[in-house]
Amino acid sequence: MGITFRAPQIGTLCRPLEGRLVKSASIRFRVDRGTALVSGSFFVSVFPPIADDNPGIPGLPQSASIPLQRVQRDVPGNAPDDQQVVDDEATFNLEAGRTYRTRIEFVQVGHEFPNAVEEKVVVPPCDCSLVEKHLDRTTIKVVDQSGTDVTAEWHDGLCINSDSVTLTVTPPRDVPFRWLDPVSGGTTTTLKIDLPAGTAANRTTSATFEVGYAGCAETRRIEVERCETIIEDQKQPGICSVVDCRWSLSVWKISVIVACLAFYLGMSLTVFHGARAGILGAASETATQAAATLAATATSSQGSTSAQAAQAAVQAVNFKIGAMFDLTIAIAGVVCLILFACAIVLGALTCWLWWACCGADWCRMNSNLEWSLQIVVGLSAILGIVVAAIEFLFVAPRMASEPGSAAATAAAMGVFLALMWGVFIYFQSQVRAARQQGGCRELRLIDPPWEG
Repeated sequence: MGITFRAPQIGTLCRPLEGRLVKSASIRFRVDRGTALVSGSFFVSVFPPIADDNPGIPGLPQSASIPLQRVQRDVPGNAPDDQQVVDDEATFNLEAGRTYRTRIEFVQVGHEFPNAVEEKVVVPPCDCSLVEKHLDRTTIKVVDQSGTDVTAEWHDGLCINSDSVTLTVTPPRDVPFRWLDPVSGGTTTTLKIDLPAGTAANRTTSATFEVGYAGCAETRRIEVERCETIIEDQKQPGICSVVDCRWSLSVWKISVIVACLAFYLGMSLTVFHGARAGILGAASETATQAAATLAATATSSQGSTSAQAAQAAVQAVNFKIGAMFDLTIAIAGVVCLILFACAIVLGALTCWLWWACCGADWCRMNSNLEWSLQIVVGLSAILGIVVAAIEFLFVAPRMASEPGSAAATAAAMGVFLALMWGVFIYFQSQVRAARQQGGCRELRLIDPPWEG
């Protein structure tokens, strides 16, 4: 009697079964019953994984004597044409990423001790990129201590004015779920957490859960921030009764963006084109005087003098048109500077209202300012390219007929725009560094402008 354990075949497809990701494993064997041709039964047993075989998996037992799964094959005997060599296999669904002990035994009728052979079967882990994700289909509900649903406020990143909140997580049907922090939450989908009170900068409580099958589970951290406790003698301005916190914060952040871009564009147009308008205006006056002098001395016999007078007059007109063109651009720059001043006033007012009426703190101020500066850096780069293109299209063609002011203006403006863009980047980096040093959470660019 000989029993041979052959190479197992492990399927590549992972599928969920009873809350686990399993693979199909075929345990193959070959038994030579010899010439006895006795009747009996084959038993192929798979035992639960134990710690010695799976050192990287915590919580496994040290031994397992009861089979996890067992397959029986009955083989008759006592006939000349009975099969002498049995070549067969048994298929099991085994959890991926585990090592199992197997036993193949042939039990003869009337014999107390069977013939058996033991081996190990290693089931490789699943490729999680091919396993269905479940976090996107998991819903989270937040309810404050009074029973009010504050999920929308939590999604918007707003603070919750409550001593505690109850979190209800609803994963897809039949998908495993458990709390990682706090572990006392277990696998219940509802968890109550207390929110720290006070006026400290850190009023945030978090809970972490895991959804999905072992080996390919996804984790999500839920952060809930409590609103700053308002002291009774800390009176708010009377206007706070009509202040909308989202509106005031949104207007403030947009005012920062408009102010920076208006200053960025207004200074470049006013300073450089205003200077060119003055240069071309002076050149126009000089050319006009020259034309008048040549015209006064011109006679019928002095054709060249008349031609010079006409040429000087044409040049004076060109200079005059160029001065008016640049003056118009400079006036547009002045309008931008006026817009800058208005944005500063409006931004200061809405920032004060948000700070005084909406329970804001330094971390929120810093994070929202950085959000605005991120927008400024991107838009100023685009705006600088547009201004440079306009300068090239409208100013460069006049370089031949005007003094070197056209080339000088274009070059100086390009340097100024580049320097201002660098200033915006530096300012943003300093705001970010202050936020990181203060331990404040990061406000992402994709967050809505009314966050806070």
